[in-house]
Amino acid sequence: MSKMEKDDFYERLYRPHIHFSPSVGFINDPCGLVYDGKLYHLYYQFRPMHNLLNEVDWGHAVSPDLYQWEDREHAIVNSDEKGMAFTGSVVMDRQNISSLFPSGKSPASPDKMAGGLVALYTRDNRSIRKDHTSVIHAAWSGDDGDHYEDFAHNPVLDLKDPDTRDPQVFWHEPTKMWVLVLASAYKHQVLFYGSTDLIKWELLSVFGPAGDLGVEFECPNLVELEIEGEKTKKWVLFISLNPGSPQGGSSTQYFVGSFDGRTFTPDNSVMGFTDFAKDSYAVQIFNDAPDGLKCGISWFGNWQYCFFQPPKNWTGVMTLPREFHLRRNEIGLPILIQRPIGIDSLISTVLVSSQFHTEYEKKSEQSLSIPTDAAIDVRLAVDVMYSVEPNGWFEIEFSNKEGEILSLGYQRQTKSFWIDRGGLEGFSNHTFTDKFAASLPRDSKGVEVQIILDGCTLEVYLNDGAGVGTCLIFPKQPLDRLTLRSSQLALDVKKFQVHALKTTVKGREFL
Repeated sequence: MSKMEKDDFYERLYRPHIHFSPSVGFINDPCGLVYDGKLYHLYYQFRPMHNLLNEVDWGHAVSPDLYQWEDREHAIVNSDEKGMAFTGSVVMDRQNISSLFPSGKSPASPDKMAGGLVALYTRDNRSIRKDHTSVIHAAWSGDDGDHYEDFAHNPVLDLKDPDTRDPQVFWHEPTKMWVLVLASAYKHQVLFYGSTDLIKWELLSVFGPAGDLGVEFECPNLVELEIEGEKTKKWVLFISLNPGSPQGGSSTQYFVGSFDGRTFTPDNSVMGFTDFAKDSYAVQIFNDAPDGLKCGISWFGNWQYCFFQPPKNWTGVMTLPREFHLRRNEIGLPILIQRPIGIDSLISTVLVSSQFHTEYEKKSEQSLSIPTDAAIDVRLAVDVMYSVEPNGWFEIEFSNKEGEILSLGYQRQTKSFWIDRGGLEGFSNHTFTDKFAASLPRDSKGVEVQIILDGCTLEVYLNDGAGVGTCLIFPKQPLDRLTLRSSQLALDVKKFQVHALKTTVKGREFL
């Protein structure tokens, strides 16, 4: 196989079927996530190539259901005069309170008074000035979010600080005010601003330093979430940090607390991380999602190795859309719950659906072929009925004839669930950590797990979303076999299901 043929093979091998990825170029942070009443808009940081660090646009895709993504032209572009278009937020200004829309008329219906989509985003001119600045610009869209026109009197916020960035904006109904959440990267702070017109902003409060500091704070997002089984709601503040996260490189932490429209107050000093692996960063919440849905998307990557990983002509993936809730853990603290949205609607083929028991004295093993031209969804619910040896385990293994192995499993002695991608041979880097593990409640009898394998992506959801592992995977050949095995455990396998999923992303080439 020639080098060109190999490059083409890997580009198609690693291409996800249900996760969004670019047709070409390099992508990272999602930004401006919004639902306009008909379509979900996914904007994202885009570079035409890995090494063009100073050319950052807002790429754009739309979907009616968060899966059938269709590419649109770049919505906000890099400018030689203004600088790069970094991360930001998009809101629906229905009544044109910003006065950005000419004469207050709807672009789609000139006979009606209306507004439209407004972006507030970071303009960073480090590519054109040594003493660079980072300011917040406002822009409005006259074509339902496809392109944005800058406000004539930008910036709307200039703190004279080159490292304040990544505004999130949302409407706070109790105070009838727009809230802007902004990262002060090296001060390890989150700044809260308020406005009634999206143009003039007043400082409300400052949060931090707090939590795991890393080197920089980035991409803050604040959202109010329900606690499952209660009428209570809590506010959750997400802060991404890079580098210096516990797993290495970049990650996202969160705090649970209260927000009165001006000040975020954490319930305590306890913070958590959104992921027990290391390839989820810069979560952003959709504005105006229907029916009160609290959902978001993260960048599927890590800044430690994103510029080195395959394939060559495109790099970067978004996580599946996830719904967010809170749930009290065994000591009563609210923890983040994340679940993938709408997977059942994507099932095309049921490969396995069974229940069974295993015997303690015997090793148990079930194996099946899995298609390589579809995303795979595995669901397993297991209780340990009996075990004498403390080191009993069960494993879910994906493999191929070349001997590559992706291993996931449960270890009884430590009450933990592991992911091991070290048996895959398509990418090697000293920062590309092989193994990850999540602790399970000490009183748990087993585990419930959902695994979604899709191109270069692996998402693992433990115990109905109480733990999430997000991993990039790079085998040299397709993983075409799944094996479930156990040792020194008598198991009650309440559910073992394997599904092939429909391909949803348009305009891409697959194996």
